[in-house]
Amino acid sequence: MMAAARNPVQAAAPKPVTRQPGQPNEVATCHLFLACDESSYITGQVLHPNGGEIVGG
Repeated sequence: MMAAARNPVQAAAPKPVTRQPGQPNEVATCHLFLACDESSYITGQVLHPNGGEIVGG
């Protein structure tokens, strides 16, 4: 039987699939891509730079 979590709020918080905390530069890279000319053909998309935190949710 598994031991109960000491902090239920922390235990219930979603965890990234990548199992590492995100860094500001990882989110900034998405913003920079959308602001550059190479993304000019991309329309109507939503990017979630969150390490897979909302997969299946």
